[in-house]
Amino acid sequence: EEKEIRIPMFKVVSVFDVSQTAGKPLPQLAADLSGNVQQYEVFMEALRRASPVPIEIKPVAHEQMAFSALRRRASPSAPV
Repeated sequence: EEKEIRIPMFKVVSVFDVSQTAGKPLPQLAADLSGNVQQYEVFMEALRRASPVPIEIKPVAHEQMAFSALRRRASPSAPV
């Protein structure tokens, strides 16, 4: 029996920066957090205990905002 197998592939395309476009502003996925958390240390300890993955607070590039490495792959912003 013959069976067709489709292999996902990518092709080379031109890209552009959103600043090179005109139109309505893009919707934000989430708002930046600001302000203070009451009892921050208690909150962070509860978060660490409830989290199924380790939580670390480290500086990251400004544009990056956050970083997640569930499989701990090497990343320029997060040394392994």
